[in-house]
Amino acid sequence: MQQGAVRALGLDPETAAGLGVRVGRARLGLTVLGVVLAATATGAAGPIGFVALTAPQLAQRLTRAPQLSW
Repeated sequence: MQQGAVRALGLDPETAAGLGVRVGRARLGLTVLGVVLAATATGAAGPIGFVALTAPQLAQRLTRAPQLSW
């Protein structure tokens, strides 16, 4: 996808089509790109959150410290 196509879509669909941009194809490509980027970010951040939730329990079991009650 060309950068000019993205800029033309920023105006409105009729103008973009008038400039020769395939609006449907460009929107589909941008949607797929957005989904892939969101999935990549979620996949990268997912394990970090899991480790953050399990780290205190793992540390407590490894050190055999008594359970704290707040």
